[in-house]
Amino acid sequence: MTSDELTRGRTLERARGVTAVRERASARTSLAALAIAAIAGAALYLGVFTLPFSLLKLQAYYHLDLERWQIGSGYVHWVLFAALLAEGALYWFAWQAARTARGRAAWVVVIGGALLLAAPLLFIYPIGSTDIFDNIMHGRIVGLYHADPFVMVANQFPQDIFANYSGWPTTTSAYGPLWERLAGGVAQLGGNTVVSNVIAFKLLDVLFLAGCGGLIGVMLWRAAPERAPAGVLLLTWNPIVLYETVGNGHNDIVMVFCILAAALAIYFRRYTLAILLLVAGALVKFIPVLMLPAAGLIALRALPDWRARLRFIAVTGLLSGALILASYAPFWHGLQTLALDRREKLFTSSLLSVVLRLIQPMMPLDKAMTLISRAALAATLLFALWEGVRAWRDRSWLSFTRSAFHISIFYLLGTVTWLWPWYSLWPVALAALMPPGREMLLAQVMAFNFAVRPFFYAYLVLHRPLGRTSSWEELRLGPAVLGAAWLTAAGLFVAAMLGRLRRALAGARPA
Repeated sequence: MTSDELTRGRTLERARGVTAVRERASARTSLAALAIAAIAGAALYLGVFTLPFSLLKLQAYYHLDLERWQIGSGYVHWVLFAALLAEGALYWFAWQAARTARGRAAWVVVIGGALLLAAPLLFIYPIGSTDIFDNIMHGRIVGLYHADPFVMVANQFPQDIFANYSGWPTTTSAYGPLWERLAGGVAQLGGNTVVSNVIAFKLLDVLFLAGCGGLIGVMLWRAAPERAPAGVLLLTWNPIVLYETVGNGHNDIVMVFCILAAALAIYFRRYTLAILLLVAGALVKFIPVLMLPAAGLIALRALPDWRARLRFIAVTGLLSGALILASYAPFWHGLQTLALDRREKLFTSSLLSVVLRLIQPMMPLDKAMTLISRAALAATLLFALWEGVRAWRDRSWLSFTRSAFHISIFYLLGTVTWLWPWYSLWPVALAALMPPGREMLLAQVMAFNFAVRPFFYAYLVLHRPLGRTSSWEELRLGPAVLGAAWLTAAGLFVAAMLGRLRRALAGARPA
């Protein structure tokens, strides 16, 4: 070996050594940044949410949600929203750090940080909504009174402590039978106090949120390991996700778990299991029904021949039917159990709510609601079928996830009539599986945009001019809740079209 070769070898060794040192320093910096973000975020939750709105302090009060007068003056709402935005800045900072974090230490900090951030929210009074109290009440109807929440309502149990807490005391369950059976089991464990029941239902959300993080971690670890810690963080550290699940106890995370589990089952080519998981999710909330065409067509594409496909259709159809029958059996009272027409009369905070208020002077309100709801349902089903065809053509491991994401975006930004902040959990969870890009940006903008609803609604109520009706509110509420998300979606669409045009023009140029 010549002296020049020895010199080059030593230079390369020194360069590798310098690179290794820099990588270790970068990893330590990333871990420190993650720890700082988690500690600062937990302290902010504790100081702005948990201490002022402690569950222990406010447990004797009911209907203390942010959209009502009792919670405080107008400035309080905006302080809370500013705190969520500050949490969002820490979240972005942590995600950037997680992208370069590697090894076991990265997982320890990501998982430990998620638990640290969730802990203070476990003990806040659910100020974002009264839904958790309705879930508790319906669970008690099933688990304690052995009655039917699809027939009985909270007002029929005046002796129960939670009858007064219910936000919808004259309304039967709006969810599926699988959720009500799960809620019944949790209510049996929750005892008879407000604190124990609220924490029990919040812990259920913590369990399913952890499960969602685990599913994302497993799938990314197999398909894109370099993105696994950051992907888990994208869901489990998200301030809106934590606030709406651990803070307010919404059950959407149970449905999201089923969707993510279906995505993982498709990844492992367990197609019957994937369909059953989507059916289970639909027995909590109906949204996974829209994702069945994509999952089914992916399965049919992957199976080797028509004999295998027919066997898949028969076996999966029978098992799905059995799951549906078993879930509905204790509650079935005919087609009215499904309450298919209930959402035809529910409009708020959505694009279609604005459309309704604009056309309301032209026709009776009930007729306008029915017309818009049915047209929206038809458009949503057609889009779901189209996404199923696209999933058939897309042979990447993200084909189902991408279709499910597009369906949720189309529904939330276009055809939903009844829009609430916690619905943004759906696209955020799916975007966590995708590479950083348009999907992640849109999901995050939607989450923080939707979160403005209770704060902006409170402002409208406090400042509504005399004589103004709910139509006046909705014409302002819809653009406030959707404006940033719509602008982002439009901008991303235009950018994508321009990119395609540039590629087409470049391909058309002569060599």
